[in-house]
Amino acid sequence: MAYARIQEWHRPAIETQPVWYRAAMGAVTMLALLLRAVGVGAYPHLIYDEYYYVPAADVLLHRHPPTVIKNMVPGIDPNLLSHPPLAKELIALSIYLLGNHPWVWRLPGVVLGSLTPLVVGLIAFELFGRRAVSVAAALLAAVDGLLITMSRVALPDSPAVPLVLAGMWLMLVILRRLRRGQPVSWARWTGLGAVMGLALASEWIGGQALVLAACWLAAAPESRRLWKRWLPVLVIIPFAVYYASYFYAWPSGYHQAWLPRNPFWAFFPLQVMMFKDMWHLTFFHPWTSNAWTWLGIPRPTALLLTIAPHHTIRMMAFSDPWLVWMGLAAIAGGLLLIRRQPADQRRAWLFLLWWLLCFYGTWLTTPRSKFLYYFTTASVGLDVAAAAGLVLAWRAAERIPWRVWAQTGLAFFGLVGVLSIAYLLPLWAGIAMPRPFYHAVWSPS
Repeated sequence: MAYARIQEWHRPAIETQPVWYRAAMGAVTMLALLLRAVGVGAYPHLIYDEYYYVPAADVLLHRHPPTVIKNMVPGIDPNLLSHPPLAKELIALSIYLLGNHPWVWRLPGVVLGSLTPLVVGLIAFELFGRRAVSVAAALLAAVDGLLITMSRVALPDSPAVPLVLAGMWLMLVILRRLRRGQPVSWARWTGLGAVMGLALASEWIGGQALVLAACWLAAAPESRRLWKRWLPVLVIIPFAVYYASYFYAWPSGYHQAWLPRNPFWAFFPLQVMMFKDMWHLTFFHPWTSNAWTWLGIPRPTALLLTIAPHHTIRMMAFSDPWLVWMGLAAIAGGLLLIRRQPADQRRAWLFLLWWLLCFYGTWLTTPRSKFLYYFTTASVGLDVAAAAGLVLAWRAAERIPWRVWAQTGLAFFGLVGVLSIAYLLPLWAGIAMPRPFYHAVWSPS
């Protein structure tokens, strides 16, 4: 135990990491950019729910939207009851700066999505303190099917997921500094609250992140007594940022008969209506999937299907089942062996369990209709778990008599994961495939 504490105390910060580690993380980031950016504007029309959010961005810019919007008020978000406005404002800003083109609509998701594997690697390093786990987790996030797909479409999830992960990383950095007895400046605390607020203003999965952060900070010994410091950070600052995202309505209100004219007093009943609408929203759709089934990945969300004379494009949002099951097995194994591990690893596995409960378990409580891509943030925790499980099991296998057999088995699991990713990648990135090959490999149903 004493050795574990000393090892944790001297865990190097990211700025002191060796060149090879920084080069590896840079290479993974470039791979992520390649998978998210290449061909992102090749499809010239709106994809899936882009039919709601790109027109909303046009309305915010006082432009005529490409689809008909009832009761449109120029400059006012027409999707008041669907999602907070930040994601639509980012699309609008991108269009304002670069023009109204398909790749421009999707640029915020591409940029933030390309940085996501780097953040995931930093989260893994904060949890496990091993560079190999960090690089492996970043690599799995770079090729994560849901992260790739949601980075290539102009949906609220595209900026929301990277911002949620950035908030998780900032919280873990603060906790590391507290464990070391180092001071945590108000700039760091404020940055945590601001990023959480931006995530919440993009999509309400930011609320799941706030629940996770509040419960974890309340439970951690190093932060439990500092609640007067972190509670305002997780309440006041996110609220201020969230409220500021509605700035477009400040001059003249929301122009809705069912809301007060005063934009400040209208804000609160609007949030209540949003909550009721989003919590109980049910509808028929051929691609919905019950949250209880997500871990089995039975019903992907088909975002795009085009059939040309010589090629077929299908873009589908779903995780790699093999990596999901590896991540679940790693968390189960880490918890079963938790008493045999050093303190930092015990804390890491408990954090990943809590991650799964907050980002996946909370979806089980709402009766609304759901799609599999709501699982995106939870799948990132399973990427970290799978990476840690493989690396730590490989290291543990070096100390047992039947090392060769154990490491061969682990290599087999890794190889199956690589083949699974290669097989599914065209479906995640919307790559045009020759029609005979496409129908020979994937079912048309």
